[in-house]
Amino acid sequence: MALAKYGDGITNMVGTFGGNYHTRDKSGAHIAAQPRIIRRPHSTLRSMQTNAFRKCIVAWKHNLPSANIPLWAQFARTLPTVSRLGEKITLTAWQAFLHINLIRARNNLTLTTIPPTE
Repeated sequence: MALAKYGDGITNMVGTFGGNYHTRDKSGAHIAAQPRIIRRPHSTLRSMQTNAFRKCIVAWKHNLPSANIPLWAQFARTLPTVSRLGEKITLTAWQAFLHINLIRARNNLTLTTIPPTE
């Protein structure tokens, strides 16, 4: 999936589109063939990330009281986030929950069902 920023034409495009890989760096915009995927066994780091993500999914679906979802939505609106294109974006409640709890899950801390107040 490519992210395109429109202005007078396309001013920025990042990602894959039509088998091409669009990037931008200090030298300017580049288009290359999409890199081939090489299948390798899961690394320890990838396994840790996958397990942390699974813990967050279970916590969101089964352990999070429904009364806390609006609190996460409010927290998400106040969390300053910048996209890969450099634009300010607003996260959803689920994305804010992941933002806080993925780090906690990777460090084997208990997941929080209440968003931070600051």
